[in-house]
Amino acid sequence: MKKINRRIPPALLAAAAGALALGADAPGRVEPTAPARTAYLTSTPWLEVVEKEVPPLQHARADRWPMIMWHDVGFAPLDANQIQMLLARGLTQHLRLDQGMIDAAKALQEAGSPVIFMQGDAGAWPYSLAADSSAWAHQFDAGYHYKMAGRGALGAWHGACPKMIAGWELMADQVRDTLGAFRAAGVTVDAVWMDWEGDPYPWSHLFKQLAHCKRCRVQLPPEVLADEDQYWAYYWRHYQQLYGAYLAGPVREIFPLCSITNWHTVYSTQTRPLLYFVNNRALPPGIPPLFTATNPVAYGNDKFWQTAWQDDYPLDQRHVNQFHMHNLLRQISGDTANRLTYGPEVASFPWVARWCPIVNHQEDDSVPYMSREAYREALRHMWLRGIDGMQLFNAWREEYEEIALFEVLDAVAVYDEMLGYRDFLDAGQVMNLAEPAVQDEGVLWSGLRLEEQAVVRLFSQGEGAARLELEVWPGHEIELEAPTEGRTYVLGRMDTGVEILE
Repeated sequence: MKKINRRIPPALLAAAAGALALGADAPGRVEPTAPARTAYLTSTPWLEVVEKEVPPLQHARADRWPMIMWHDVGFAPLDANQIQMLLARGLTQHLRLDQGMIDAAKALQEAGSPVIFMQGDAGAWPYSLAADSSAWAHQFDAGYHYKMAGRGALGAWHGACPKMIAGWELMADQVRDTLGAFRAAGVTVDAVWMDWEGDPYPWSHLFKQLAHCKRCRVQLPPEVLADEDQYWAYYWRHYQQLYGAYLAGPVREIFPLCSITNWHTVYSTQTRPLLYFVNNRALPPGIPPLFTATNPVAYGNDKFWQTAWQDDYPLDQRHVNQFHMHNLLRQISGDTANRLTYGPEVASFPWVARWCPIVNHQEDDSVPYMSREAYREALRHMWLRGIDGMQLFNAWREEYEEIALFEVLDAVAVYDEMLGYRDFLDAGQVMNLAEPAVQDEGVLWSGLRLEEQAVVRLFSQGEGAARLELEVWPGHEIELEAPTEGRTYVLGRMDTGVEILE
């Protein structure tokens, strides 16, 4: 099958536009925010936008984690009413690993919010913390010049020799010193969920530099320099090992009960390999050391569309939804399956987003995305597949500002809905971790089971409603309807069999 590697051909776009005009199920594309709405969103503090636009939860969150947002409310100390407003919506302010934010952390703690750190960094950091670049930067052969690319989709930089760890040691000391200052000020840091994704995360452009580095030719296995797949696997393992040793370890020294994860930290195994979120590359087997939580990535993104959509797939909204549903659920499902086997005490806090343009960081309105209704369906199934919270990648993009709000609205609405089944979220056994196919006309279902009750969600991805027979408990089966709009059932185990309670 021929793959579409770039944008949708103009002829198909025209056909889809014509179908839309006729009322057919044409694929949706993200439209820019209306000017009046843009003016409102850009002139109003985000805290006020959230209070006005996002309804409070109707179900008690109790001690479950609030969600954090990428486009957030800033880092200044909030008053108790502002913090309670966010918590009432299942949200909270996140802070950075910065001693200047101790007062903001105190305000959160006193108002009853967990103190959560999250911040991003990339490039050659933390290697570059070592002031003398000769202690970490590639030592290129005479005459070789690596041409720095524009930032593009992911950026390109003069890479670091992965074995040179002076900068990592400095970072670990900074983590200890900063967290120690918070502890001395009476603040308990509840979570450190970093978005640190620099070297040695296996960005493809870094591989091209290795063979030209005199130091790496000595320090690294020759197959890592010669084969990109070997490079990718080696760097992936090294990335998780370094952050375990120099981030998770120091955090545990200061706050032993702290929740700790980092960007794309996941459990991948030989029996259940996880697939990368922008293509079908299998992540190498690995169990991240010392982390207390994983961080799967569930992004509806254009890069995956460009690498995986095939031109014999029907170009309508239902099949576009199937395509993105596959990508959104596969990493979370596989990670949960592996955690339940190799680390059942480990939690999971995925990054989630319906709309995530990656290619050149430019909005490409020719790429169809899943509908908001389908995205909400995906979020429901994430909660019913054993995650413990969500980080909302509601990035702020010029001319598409309203998307940052939609991401929050959808996630909060589904969190509220799922909190109606809080006992199951707290103690339920995950019932199904099968991943839907990239084009799946069947029934998608997920559920959590207690001793005598279960909650299950069924959703037909086909043209019409379907029925599915489920073995809810061993030897106890029931046939349930799966409508195209989805339905959640509460089931009970009775002497007479399984019955629908709600």
